[in-house]
Amino acid sequence: MKQKRIVGNWKMHGTLDHAMAFLDTLLPKLPEGPKVSLAVPYPLLYPLVKKVEGKAVTIGAQNMHQE
Repeated sequence: MKQKRIVGNWKMHGTLDHAMAFLDTLLPKLPEGPKVSLAVPYPLLYPLVKKVEGKAVTIGAQNMHQE
């Protein structure tokens, strides 16, 4: 059976403070079941990975593009 996955790619929008506040709001509201992944800007990778440790969220990096 396929597992549902929700992936959010938020491009280069927001600061670290914005990202932390967003996760403070998002984490308590996550549904049971689907796996949630966030593709975040490179500078935010480490702090956001630390923030979601032990949670049902994975953090991924965005790819690069010239536009």
